[in-house]
Amino acid sequence: MLTGLYPQNNGAKAFQRILPNIQTLPNILNDEGFLCGTIGKPLNQQELFKWSVTYQWQGVGDEDEWGRDPEVYQKFCYSFFQLAKDSKQPFFLMASSHDPHRPYGGGKSDKPNFERKPSSKIFNSDEVTIPKFIPDLPDTRKEMANYCTSVRRLDDMMGTILDELKNQISTITLL
Repeated sequence: MLTGLYPQNNGAKAFQRILPNIQTLPNILNDEGFLCGTIGKPLNQQELFKWSVTYQWQGVGDEDEWGRDPEVYQKFCYSFFQLAKDSKQPFFLMASSHDPHRPYGGGKSDKPNFERKPSSKIFNSDEVTIPKFIPDLPDTRKEMANYCTSVRRLDDMMGTILDELKNQISTITLL
């Protein structure tokens, strides 16, 4: 998505590397004076993206320690929006989440902090609608409920970002 090209045209088929001559949105915006930031799952090939700011946890690969916690995104957003205000630059912020990927909200994980923050709503099996092309079985309903819980936590995360932007919008110059 950040190249504006299909994977077969940018070289990134099946999670391969983007071709080095391909322009990316953050690269273009950065060249135009934008402050470009990313929060969440890191992207490979940082040299192509040229992020001004990359918010990661203590070390690369530790994103599972916080990648499902809306409060962490709020803190990073506060910092990024303050930086944008202080630099008086237009900005682009990309936020990526581990939700909704397995293990879904309420699911089990062998990583101790993977489910660091619960979703604001936990769905149960009788609340979900199963598409007609999928067998309506108890395990399917459980999986769908966990998926919906993960989607809700993703919504929670996006809500914290929008709330933080709204809190600071009066002090940020938008183009």
